[in-house]
Amino acid sequence: MDSWAPFMAAFDDMTCALDKAGLVTSGKNATAWGLWTITGAPAEGGDTVEMKGRYMDFAVKTKEGWRYRADHASMLG
Repeated sequence: MDSWAPFMAAFDDMTCALDKAGLVTSGKNATAWGLWTITGAPAEGGDTVEMKGRYMDFAVKTKEGWRYRADHASMLG
């Protein structure tokens, strides 16, 4: 999470939302994909910023619960 610290510190009142488009499970494996939206007010002032993108993740169910094995996110346009 430390790698995200500068990004998170650059915004106040940040909200994040996922719009799940699909989910496929097979045994102890799960793959999900969809769109994400992050909205926040720049910490230094200015207009609210909205960023949109897509995501895909792969998780495996362990005795401790679901654990991500791969995750990819990218910006739209």
